[in-house]
Amino acid sequence: MRTLAAFGFLLLAGAAHADPTKEQCTAADVRAQELRRAGKLHEALAQLEVCTNVACSESVRADCNERTDEITRVMPSVVFDVKTSSGEDIVDTRVEMDGKLLRERLDGRPVSVDPGEHTLVFTARGHSQTIHVLVQEGIVDRPIAVTIGSDAVGPPPPPLEYVNKGNAQRAAGLALGGAGLFGIALGASFGGIAIADHSDVASVCPNNTCNGSVPASIASKNSESLSFANASTITFIVGAVLFAAGIVLYVTAPHRARVGLGPGGVIGTF
Repeated sequence: MRTLAAFGFLLLAGAAHADPTKEQCTAADVRAQELRRAGKLHEALAQLEVCTNVACSESVRADCNERTDEITRVMPSVVFDVKTSSGEDIVDTRVEMDGKLLRERLDGRPVSVDPGEHTLVFTARGHSQTIHVLVQEGIVDRPIAVTIGSDAVGPPPPPLEYVNKGNAQRAAGLALGGAGLFGIALGASFGGIAIADHSDVASVCPNNTCNGSVPASIASKNSESLSFANASTITFIVGAVLFAAGIVLYVTAPHRARVGLGPGGVIGTF
């Protein structure tokens, strides 16, 4: 029984490492060329490893060996340099590239990467730093320096947030301006009523003064005319003041600021 099991294992191992067929060799060569043009150099090298197998024809192997040498020459690499704000090296840094783990910790050695735009996330001591880099073919050992957090171990600082202090002032300015316009309109309305009433009694009550022989209805209308005139003056003045104050508040409101906590304290853009 053990002999059969061992024989079966050898058969499976042999199948897993079986030499590629001629069709597989040609397909791997073609696919490697496509991946090379797409800038996926690591995947291209994996295909070239297939078509450089001794089972492939000499012409295919020669072509794949040549392509392997070419990709190896232009394969870019980067060297990560992660420090604290005081310049201390942080070796225990986790590095992710484009959402995939690239390094669990740093060892100072260069890391080969495909050319193109990449998103790198560095995580260490409870802090994270995300950067975007454009890697070019043929550039080897490109240093990528990142400063993470501070010397003290602690949670990352809160992200920058927009603080719109000017919004409240602008809203107050609009409210005052609206109230001022209403006061001006109300004052104009009171003034119109006062003028209409005064025109009705002006012939018998000159200078808004009625003698004792004037009927009570005329004297009352004259009094109403004076009241509306006073109310018109007051509301118009108050409305004009409120409208002017609203304009001042709106115009002098501060612009939006972006603030937050950084390694050295409060930081922001204004």
